[in-house]
Amino acid sequence: MDGKELAHVKAGEVDRSQITGEMVTQALVKSLEFLEEAMRGTDPTPIAEFKAWAATVEEATRQKKLGREIELDAAEMVRRAERGLGVVIRNGQAEGVLPTTGQGTAGAFGPGGRERRGPDSTRSHIADLLPHGSERAMTYAVTDDVTDEQFETALTAAKQEGNLSRRNVVRKVKAQTTAFQSRKQRAQRIAELAEQGYSSRQMSGRVGVSEETVRLIARDFGLTIHADKTMGKTRRHDSNRIAQETVNALEGLAMGVDLIAYDGLDRETAAHWATSLDASMRTLNRFRKQIKEMTQ
Repeated sequence: MDGKELAHVKAGEVDRSQITGEMVTQALVKSLEFLEEAMRGTDPTPIAEFKAWAATVEEATRQKKLGREIELDAAEMVRRAERGLGVVIRNGQAEGVLPTTGQGTAGAFGPGGRERRGPDSTRSHIADLLPHGSERAMTYAVTDDVTDEQFETALTAAKQEGNLSRRNVVRKVKAQTTAFQSRKQRAQRIAELAEQGYSSRQMSGRVGVSEETVRLIARDFGLTIHADKTMGKTRRHDSNRIAQETVNALEGLAMGVDLIAYDGLDRETAAHWATSLDASMRTLNRFRKQIKEMTQ
């Protein structure tokens, strides 16, 4: 069965005795080509007929117990056809050859019920294609404001779970679109902070994601974090070098302390030294404690 044949299939024409695992897998491959082409148009009839055919095939694979993998292939054809049907309906509504909500049949037919003619004319009202409200809602749920990438990701996740039911695919799609909206909101926040001169490191806590994720979101949404470019030209601190030099300096200071003759020290200056040493010792004690914890 090639792409052209898929455009003319009828559910009632399914010869269940001819349905094999190989036939279902080949039909799934061909359906990708057929749907890709059909989804560019505005006539939903061929996709609606293919969807009915695919649903019959899906039912037959279960009855014949051809295996879970074949059942999933058949279910995938149905889910893809549902999205294809939704996309083409929306195409037709945008072009004015299909009615939108509240238009009745006037959008698809001319005055007096005469069918509009032309390459994209349709012989059926949307309610005939999607007679059930729940089915209609779920079809639009995988269509409206859903990108091809989001749908493919959701479909792949559902198939990996071994559950390509309409409800589960819709659930996966909603998770994808919700994640995108959350990511979009974060992108808006990143754009605001970038304008205020924040770097990706400084944004991390305010946006609620890691520094690396901030940069990834900025890249995906075409945002420029100017502070990162400035900081990129600045040499980063080498913590190992700083720690080593601190330890070396303290060793030298410890040797110098042994040489001090305390009787000859100025008492007023010593008071200032004592205050300064207290602050320094607190910092050094924290440094010593953290270094010791690393070695335990």
